[in-house]
Amino acid sequence: MKIKIKSVSIIFLAVLMIISSVFVTTPILGESNFSLIAGAVSTPAQVRNLRASAKTYSTVTLKWDKASGAQKYIIYKYIKSENKYVKLGNSSSTSFKVENLKASTSYMFSVRAYMNINGNNYYGPYSVKLSVKTSAKPTLNLSSLSITTENKAKNLKLTWNKISGVSGYQVYRSVTGKSGSYKRIATLKSKTNTYRDTNLESSTVYYYAVRAYKKTSGAAKYGNFIRADLSTRLTKTYVDELWKEANKAYSNWLYSCAYADWDDYYIDSNGRYYFKVNHKTIKTVKDMKNFVKKYFAEDILNNSYLYNSYIDHNGSLYVSCDGVGSTMIYCKSTKLLSVSDKKCVYRRYCGDYISDDHSEGKSETFIDDYTFIYRNHRWIMTGYFWPEC
Repeated sequence: MKIKIKSVSIIFLAVLMIISSVFVTTPILGESNFSLIAGAVSTPAQVRNLRASAKTYSTVTLKWDKASGAQKYIIYKYIKSENKYVKLGNSSSTSFKVENLKASTSYMFSVRAYMNINGNNYYGPYSVKLSVKTSAKPTLNLSSLSITTENKAKNLKLTWNKISGVSGYQVYRSVTGKSGSYKRIATLKSKTNTYRDTNLESSTVYYYAVRAYKKTSGAAKYGNFIRADLSTRLTKTYVDELWKEANKAYSNWLYSCAYADWDDYYIDSNGRYYFKVNHKTIKTVKDMKNFVKKYFAEDILNNSYLYNSYIDHNGSLYVSCDGVGSTMIYCKSTKLLSVSDKKCVYRRYCGDYISDDHSEGKSETFIDDYTFIYRNHRWIMTGYFWPEC
């Protein structure tokens, strides 16, 4: 009888040891810290030093320090309005790239470690939340373009804002108005945000358009054009340059006898002498008219001298020098009397050289007022002095 009782006691102890073993190795499940009824297994530590190592307008790269006891990590986006964590993905390393985000938007992220035992995951606590704002979406569209004059208004300097990530910029120019036909005059690298347009005609108004571009594996991508012009650049220096160009053009018209070949002449039926004009670019009456009309309005171009003193003869330009003086205008000082977007009145305090070689000194000074008007995208002169014929 005693033997039977001893056998039952042994069996009871064995069953008790088996039950104890089950409780030691079986945790309480759930996405939280787990505990053991008995045993020495610790939970994963909390993830620390969560940070954004890089970001763009649509991505954020997260990094953190390695957590003790972690086998892998789960990355979450925290939605504050709902007090909810949304799982984004897993990582076996201490970094994770979050993608498909909105530009210029703030997000909150958290990470926690977990381990797997016997096919079950056990989680450490959430890390401290990290707030990150994505970058602004990159644009190819320029936001500013300015123009300044250089070298007595003969050069124009264009300056625009730089855009990161572009391949370069293209510069276009028009002389037929803001909405006219543009021609590309330069393609520049991304490190450059200025361009100088040189050796320009002071009387012409130039219109510019600049855009950024980015090379891709397919066709290049382009930003919108930004435009600017200097239709109102009527500074004193600029108008002085206008006057000099107009005076040069007028001299070529009025004093063409300076180019005349006195040995090559033609006599018309009225006995009037015409001498051949040996000019580099002005070869015909049409050439001469096209040259001066860039600088002068109709009140000057319609002067009868222009039509009566020039003829085309045997394929060349001839001029009658009857009554044409050889004085040269000089001016000591200038003054802008009034300026607007379409008109400026200008005064020059001038005199004459009595002879071409200046040997006979200067005559008395006189005041000469005239006007520049803006027409057909050019500044042209009106009310200029008249020929003496």
